[in-house]
Amino acid sequence: VVMTLRCRGKEQLGGLYTGINTKHIMMASKM
Repeated sequence: VVMTLRCRGKEQLGGLYTGINTKHIMMASKM
């Protein structure tokens, strides 16, 4: 779970800057 949260944080930051991982952000927000 901890690693999942860390990965999610990285994906969210990357998505905010690049705008490519929007799907990952949406999935993470749902979880």
